[in-house]
This record gives sequence, structure tokens and C-alpha cells, in this order.
Amino acid sequence: MSEEKKYIAALVIDFLVSSVETGDVPEDNKDSVEFAVESIQDAFNVKKEEVSKIIKDKFSGKKLTDIVNFSGKKESSENKEDDKVSDDLSDEDKAKADALKLEGNKAMTQRDFLGAIQKYSEAIEINPTNAVYFSNRAAAYSSARKHNLALKDAERAIKLDSKYAKAWSRLGLAKYVLGDAKGAMEAYEQGLKIEGANPSATMKKGYETAKKRVAEQNDTSSEQSNTSDARDSNSATGGNPLGGLSGLLNNPNVMQAAQQMMQNPEAMRGLMNNPQLRQMAQSMGLGGAGGNGAGATGGNGSSPSLQDLMNNPMLRNLASQFMGGQQGNQDSNDSSSGNNNNNNAGQ
Repeated sequence: MSEEKKYIAALVIDFLVSSVETGDVPEDNKDSVEFAVESIQDAFNVKKEEVSKIIKDKFSGKKLTDIVNFSGKKESSENKEDDKVSDDLSDEDKAKADALKLEGNKAMTQRDFLGAIQKYSEAIEINPTNAVYFSNRAAAYSSARKHNLALKDAERAIKLDSKYAKAWSRLGLAKYVLGDAKGAMEAYEQGLKIEGANPSATMKKGYETAKKRVAEQNDTSSEQSNTSDARDSNSATGGNPLGGLSGLLNNPNVMQAAQQMMQNPEAMRGLMNNPQLRQMAQSMGLGGAGGNGAGATGGNGSSPSLQDLMNNPMLRNLASQFMGGQQGNQDSNDSSSGNNNNNNAGQ
């Protein structure tokens, strides 16, 4: 157990004990708090008599509440500290910072991006409240392909001066390069609002580029969704583009073909000249171009033979479902005719 954790545990123990003693803890909860104190003492090896000494020696006598309140006050006064720095700057310091900014601008025109970053950083060190310095350094970071740092500087510039349009442009560029097209579009849009009736070409181009990218991403998402739906639909039909057996049963061309086949098998040769029916036969593994399924005649692009079709159990079963009633009647008539012939032969 590290000593630092032991010290923090002592702060917590002191806070809980003090809360019970001052009556901040309801009577019904006192037992629970006291149990918590004992548990923390055991877990972090803190003896009761050590607590006061640790707080005095390690925290200068400050309680947990004092430390928390101090942190909150420090955070809330951050902007006031910035204002104080700006007010305390002498005219000489301001002039020196501006001179460094100009040197940074010159380095940018010479494509010395690292040199520009150095000069802007020196200006910021003198005056950390100037939004222009942070915005310019963001541009230099972007040019040096240090886009995460550019993003931070742009955000800092906007925090210092939310009406500085160029800072929004720097933010838009950084977000776009980092893959946040929507965030980039929103940043450029804010910059356009600030520039008003006469927006800069850079701001307009940045906005249109980001907007186009957002639209492309939306289209891609839509296409992926449609592809997924189509894949699910195809899976539901067993991967058969004709819709599986259910689709065949509801296909009028198949029904007509089955009826003609049952009535006149010789008509199959003519039916197979129909490209759609030939495609259906091939998809069922009955032969044809590239076919290698049951009853295929080979991969030479020929149509399935009549014998192949008549011997295929799938097609025979399909035809039976369509023509079950008619087939039964035909069989009955054939049987009746056969009986009559037999009777005649016996007379």
C-alpha cells in the first residue's frame, strides 16, 4: 500500500468522523458511516490516532473540504487570471509579442512551419490571452500536420474570443482532417455567421467541402443499409433470385410451363427457347450455361434436354403441385379406358 493512498484515506476518515460529530449525518445512518470508517482504516492500514498527525504534517492542517473548495475556486477564477495577465502587460511586452507574431507570419510564408510555431509560442508565452496568437499557431500546426495540436489551439482561441472568425476556420480544418466532417461543417458554418454578408473564400470553400463530405457519408450509410436489407431478403429465399419454391409457385410463367409440360411433354423444347424459363431451369440446376447440377447437360451453354427435365424430381414435384387435380383426372380416365379395353378383349 503506497503512503499517498494512506494519506488520502486519512483525509476521508477525518471527513466522515467530523460529519458524524457535527450532526451532518442523519441518526439512522450513523452506524453505516462508522462501519465505513472502520473498513477504510483496515483497508488502508490507517490507525485512528494517526489521522490528525497525517493531516497536520502532509496537508498543512487542511481538511478534505478545504482542499476541494480551493480547487473549485481555482478553476472558476481561470478566466479572471487571464484577464489579470492581459491587464498587467506593459505596452513594451505587447509590442514584443506582436513582433514575434509577425516573425511567425513571415516564417509561414517561407513554409518554415516549425519556425513559425516557435515564434507564435514565444508570443503566447508573453501574452497568453491573445486569440490571434493561438489561431495562428493552430494554422502552423495544421501545416506541419500536427492536427491534434491545431485542434487544441483553435479551441483555445475560440475560448478567448468566440467572435474571431479565423479561429473557427482553423477549428473546421483540424476537425475535417481528423475525420469529423460534421464537426468541421458546423465550425465553418459558425465562421460564416460571424463574417456575415461578405464571407471569405476560404470559409465558404471549407464549409462546402465539409458539407459534401457529410452528404457522402450519409449516402454511404444508406447504401450499406440497403445492401444489408437485400442480403437479409436474399437469405430469406435461400439465395435464389427467383424467390425459392414459394416464388416459383407464384410465378405465372412457371405455372403455364408446368401445365403445358403435363399436357404435352413435346412442347418443352419450344418452352425452353424462352430465355426467362431457360434461366429458371438453369438456376434450379437443370442444365444450361455453366450448369453442373443434377441433370445438367454440361457447361457448353446448351439448354437442358427433355429427358433431364422429365427426370428431375424437383420439377416433377412442382408440376404435380400445379396439376395434381388434372393429373389425377387424367390417370382416372386412362385407367377407365384400360378397363374398357380389357373388357372388350375378354368378350
